[in-house]
Amino acid sequence: MENNADGHRERLRKKFIDTDGEGLSRQELLEALLFYSVARRDTKPVAKEVLRVYEKDFDFLEADLNALSQIGGVGECSAELIALAGEVARRVHRADGSPFVLLDGNVLEIKTYAANLYKDEAEARLDLTLVDKGNRVLGCHTLCRGFESVEAFDGRGLIDFAANKRAQYAYITVNRTGESYYPREADLSLVKYASGLFEKEGVDLKDYVIVCKKGTFALSADYRYCDYL
Repeated sequence: MENNADGHRERLRKKFIDTDGEGLSRQELLEALLFYSVARRDTKPVAKEVLRVYEKDFDFLEADLNALSQIGGVGECSAELIALAGEVARRVHRADGSPFVLLDGNVLEIKTYAANLYKDEAEARLDLTLVDKGNRVLGCHTLCRGFESVEAFDGRGLIDFAANKRAQYAYITVNRTGESYYPREADLSLVKYASGLFEKEGVDLKDYVIVCKKGTFALSADYRYCDYL
């Protein structure tokens, strides 16, 4: 007879593979992670206890190793594994400048994200950032470099990237290397064009953010300008 824990592990692994990880809940992700520190025992009670202590999003990844070790059922190996996963996430975060969470509709947050993305970047470029329904950044993809018009960027790449990531929201960010910049007709055309492409994929284009030396500002999806930060 199939061991219940083994059967649950196999189902979770299959679900992870079949959905590229997107089909797993926060608890299921933690359960699956703990498979590698807990040999045979059911990891669901341990995951539930960790999430009871760290209720918000993925705060357990920011937890201190000693604090994790004190949670009932976690144990030394599981605490080290969670802490290791947290450190990997922090290093990825520092490397690409992406926050774990973008506050939906908060223009200041998006501007700050864009400014960090292009910090010390001397090349003009256009990027697409995708966000899931929990407002977590799924990835950032450079669509083109040194562009000047709507025809210059890869619209097919935009759609393929969005579809593969199962995104809910999208933000287009632009690095303009001059002292100042004001949206032109080409920018407006690009926003309208991209909005149409995203709409067909069920993705909501939230903002088009332009960064230059003077600061950052947004041309929102409804084509209203925001002032410099």
